[in-house]
Amino acid sequence: MVVCLVSRLIQGKGVAEYLEAARILCRTHGSGLIFLLVGDYDDGNPKPLSRTLLNEYIAEGTLTYLGFRDDIQELLKAVDVYCLPSYREGMPMSAIPGAMNSD
Repeated sequence: MVVCLVSRLIQGKGVAEYLEAARILCRTHGSGLIFLLVGDYDDGNPKPLSRTLLNEYIAEGTLTYLGFRDDIQELLKAVDVYCLPSYREGMPMSAIPGAMNSD
């Protein structure tokens, strides 16, 4: 199962919560789960995600970080679960292509 979050890497988007959920699920359910994170740092944001924190999850194998991508519609075709842990977000632009192509 492939789970994906597409987001700017800032605290208000719930990225840290996604990382922790990925860690918990990988520990409790083992292999067969793939967690993807797509997005870039917003260096102008006052509350960025810690690069050290992200690197910790990557190093332990909990997460695959894909960085910035401009082929989100194609990427979402390979994803089973689109995750949106944001605190204040409605329907993000990144989710619209996936919602329009769902079967």
